[in-house]
Amino acid sequence: MSDADPVKPPEPRRPRRKLPFVLAGVLALAVAVFVTLPYLVHRRGHNCGQVEPTEGLDKIRSGARHFFESERYDSQGNLLPKRFPRSVPPTPSKPNCEKAVTANARWGMPGWQELRFAITEPHYYSFEFHSAGTGSASVFTARARGDLDCDGVLSTFELRGSIDAEGVVKVAGPILWNEIE
Repeated sequence: MSDADPVKPPEPRRPRRKLPFVLAGVLALAVAVFVTLPYLVHRRGHNCGQVEPTEGLDKIRSGARHFFESERYDSQGNLLPKRFPRSVPPTPSKPNCEKAVTANARWGMPGWQELRFAITEPHYYSFEFHSAGTGSASVFTARARGDLDCDGVLSTFELRGSIDAEGVVKVAGPILWNEIE
């Protein structure tokens, strides 16, 4: 060894500071649990609580809009006034506490046919459609009602449709009552 090449002692290693990162991770996890746990607990057992009625009402909204915007003619070829599909009573007549299939004959009513709406798989909710007026005075209300816990208290999802000043279909909703009853 020569004096020209002195051996340098190794530089002391700085201790890694893991504690702030660990605390940040634990804090993030705690916030995630704190925020999502009440939501998940509230939804437990009600996974169709919003999906079934909102998907059904979206199909009804689309069918009502399509029917109103389509031109229809009478048997003499005269253009009929624009209107929403005919009213239909609740189908099934009462919401199901257990998933059940509604008879196809119920979905064959003229209003459901005009809306192009039917539910062929087992379901909980009862759907109804009420309409009135023609042209710019046309209005409708569509509802989905359910009793998921069979306690007699119904959750209700509702759409309200009308025609604006430009003749365009406007739909408000869904409006909710007792969403998770």
